[in-house]
Amino acid sequence: MTGRLRVLILEDSEDDALLIERELKRGGFEPVTERVQTRAAMRAALERQEWDAVVADHSMPQFTALDGFKLLKEMGLDLPYIIVSGAIGEQVAVDAMRAGVHDYLMKGNLVRLAPAVERELREAETRRQRRDAEAALRQSEERFRGMFERSPTGMAVTDLSGSFGAFVKVNAAFCRMLGYSEDELTRLTITDVTHPDDRAESLRLSGQLRDRAIESFSIEKRYVAKDGNAIWANTTAMLLPGEAGGSVHGLAMVEDVTEDRRAVEAVRESEEKYRDLVERLNDGIVIVQDGVVMLANQRIAEMWSGPAEATIGSPFTDFVHPDEVPKVLDRHKRRMAGEAVPAIYESVLRRRDGSPVPVEFNAGVIPYRGRPADLVIVRDITERKQAEDALAVYQQHLQELVEERTRELGQAQDALVTQAKLAALGRIAGSVAHELRNPLSAIRNAVYYLKRTAGDKLEGKAARHLDIINEQIERSNRVVTVLLDFVRGREAKPVSCRVEGLLAAARRDAELPPTVEVSIDIAPRLPDVWVDPAQLAQVFVNLLDNAGDATQGHGRIMVTVRKAGDRVEVVVSDSGSGIRPEHMARLFEPLFSTKDVGTGLGLAISRDLVEASGGSITAESPPGQGARFTVSLPVASD
Repeated sequence: MTGRLRVLILEDSEDDALLIERELKRGGFEPVTERVQTRAAMRAALERQEWDAVVADHSMPQFTALDGFKLLKEMGLDLPYIIVSGAIGEQVAVDAMRAGVHDYLMKGNLVRLAPAVERELREAETRRQRRDAEAALRQSEERFRGMFERSPTGMAVTDLSGSFGAFVKVNAAFCRMLGYSEDELTRLTITDVTHPDDRAESLRLSGQLRDRAIESFSIEKRYVAKDGNAIWANTTAMLLPGEAGGSVHGLAMVEDVTEDRRAVEAVRESEEKYRDLVERLNDGIVIVQDGVVMLANQRIAEMWSGPAEATIGSPFTDFVHPDEVPKVLDRHKRRMAGEAVPAIYESVLRRRDGSPVPVEFNAGVIPYRGRPADLVIVRDITERKQAEDALAVYQQHLQELVEERTRELGQAQDALVTQAKLAALGRIAGSVAHELRNPLSAIRNAVYYLKRTAGDKLEGKAARHLDIINEQIERSNRVVTVLLDFVRGREAKPVSCRVEGLLAAARRDAELPPTVEVSIDIAPRLPDVWVDPAQLAQVFVNLLDNAGDATQGHGRIMVTVRKAGDRVEVVVSDSGSGIRPEHMARLFEPLFSTKDVGTGLGLAISRDLVEASGGSITAESPPGQGARFTVSLPVASD
């Protein structure tokens, strides 16, 4: 991440500030810097413009680096803040980092400055993206509240910051599971309803989740119901988005697996005695010993799309998706060797037809026929994965909607600004026309008088200057006419006419330098067009004048006329430098111009005049080929 970098330097030494700027340049940045050394100057700089980072000298006499950092936070700005110092104690550095300063460097070792700035810019961007995501999540919270309340799975929102583990919100399924009312549960914490033997591991994982050391976790644990009974449950927990600096909340999804656990215990006691129960479970049960399937219930056979008997004696990896075999085999071997590996994890099975089945494994070592074996409970999580995918799609759709609405608001704002300009233009147009044309008429009369009375006495430059005055009077009058035409609009009076005549008149009236080559190619036997001849001639004059400006007085203008279906198309192209892509969308916008002179109304008026006669006008600018305007005109009826 290099390039232009706006850096505010809090430093009382101009030489040290130059050293910082030089080091940033060496790191590949193009720094734009400002040096301040007081609180007032720093506040003014932060209010005046946006900055990418702040680099502060630790020990200035009146305004320290920590004072600057406090001001940054007071103003609610999240910028990379790096302290540099000639000498800084360890405790001072620790205090600065605790206060939230992103890094500190010694002035004698500024080689770390550019990498530190690059790293902190990435982290600042990450924080910004997280805030945006959290805002989107808050907007969609109500949409998911109904799903939360109606879910058959127990769900709970917990506080992982201030009141660690306190229940903030619980759904009806969770209340039924534990036998508490919602009001009772929201006065308790995770610890209050967790079995004493499972509290340490539950709190450890929750702490890691709070500290963002992990993104989520799954654990099989026991809850203590209101009546004192232990309830086994699979708990999957993840962080909920929240505002930066606010409370950290977690979402727990709790599935009661008490019956499953009892079934597993029954299998451990007597395989034959409880086989009927195993066969009735909604989850698949499989016992693996020496890498071979020793027992499988009907549910797991359904997942594999084959009879249960056919799986017995086969390597269990035959039923695991090839992409998942290395992971599943590794965990199986380590579990059988006595290593501590996760009991619950997600994987993918493979049906007989090769199609995948997303599942959740819950595995543990049991004695089977006198030797250790791996007992695996297999749960089909296809619906859960589909719900997660649907949620991801919805979140993406929500983001796209936000971006679309932002674009629409920008376009609406641009339209309002243009409307305001046009309204102001309409109010002053008549007054401007009156105030300009009266003096122009007086000047024209004066020139006429001078030519009548002293014309034979004027020679050379004096006579030419009178001609120039007349030319500029006509030019000014045309500008006033253009302004009035655009504001008042002119009703089209279409008649049947020849395009050749309109182009000939436009070629005659256009102000083109003699050094510009103009070629006109008109197809034979063209039909008449149904247009307002005066208005369309003005359109062609505008297009020719613009093309002449684009060639800068040296180049070619090509005009071609062809029949296209039931229309006649006139294409005016030039050999100029073309139109920049960012200007194309605004080309026909009133008052928009890329030229140093002009009203910015020529193309806007041309579009209105063409459309008034039932035609259309479009523009394109292929790279390296100049600009091309296409005027499509209706054919006159026979």
